Amino acid sequence: YNTPLELNPGSNTMSNTGVYPYWTQYIKEVLSEDFSSDTVMKGGLKVYTTIDPDAQQEAQKAVSDRLEAIGQEGLESALVAVDPSTGYIKAMVGGSDFSKNQVNLATQGMRQPGSSFKAFTLVAAIRDGMDPDVYLNCNSPLKVSSNWTVKNYGGVSYGTITLRKATELSSNTGYVQVAQAIGGQKIAQAAKDMGVTEDLPAYDSITLGTIPVPVVQMAEAYATLAANGQHRDAVAITRIEDRNGNKVYEHKDSPTTAVDPSVAYAATKVLQGVISNSGATASVIKNYGINQPIAGKTGT
Repeated sequence: YNTPLELNPGSNTMSNTGVYPYWTQYIKEVLSEDFSSDTVMKGGLKVYTTIDPDAQQEAQKAVSDRLEAIGQEGLESALVAVDPSTGYIKAMVGGSDFSKNQVNLATQGMRQPGSSFKAFTLVAAIRDGMDPDVYLNCNSPLKVSSNWTVKNYGGVSYGTITLRKATELSSNTGYVQVAQAIGGQKIAQAAKDMGVTEDLPAYDSITLGTIPVPVVQMAEAYATLAANGQHRDAVAITRIEDRNGNKVYEHKDSPTTAVDPSVAYAATKVLQGVISNSGATASVIKNYGINQPIAGKTGT
């Protein structure tokens, strides 16, 4: 009776990460908000997620191809694709090698969104009654205050152009004037309404994307525009069953009108111009032969 007991207690580690380790880790984190760690790891839950294997494969390929093309040691990238009609996360790339870095840059990576944040200023301005065809002085530099001077990328002066054109050219000096006209509070509110949950101070400078926001929140917020102003939380789990097959959770679609459809439409038309009229981006899209309307915003 001295035979030692052979115990197999299971382990609460991230070793069993499956084919998409960043995604698996994210799902565990989402589950742990509602279930105990024992239930998540040993409770026999059957979890149905939103990931689309084909989209995920393409996303991983897109990220690795891009990083390879740039060829810069230590450079990382993240990607999130959200279906605007459901809020479902179809693909998520949290980094290039989970074995080397377990931080999911898509959900935990706090990086400055740069000029891609200008979409929220655009929405806030149109919501406030500003016409996208209003003219702005987009020369550079612009002395905003005694201790704040703003420059356009590369120091280029664009002259007097419309807000629409200033968006296509991503003029910092133009956008700072828009921010001053409507106030940082309205920009922060637009971002919040659309899905950014990070704390955003209401400085005019937030228009330049100075406050770090995770990729998943940016994707969720942009999806709100693509859904004509209907906001949906970014969804990772559609259904959960317990070990006996009983349904313990099912996602119910509950969109809210975050942006008036006419405002969303007007902002989207401007952002379509960014893709079709902004040189390099336009040529890339044409090379791929994508035959559908595309709206977006560049951001460094």
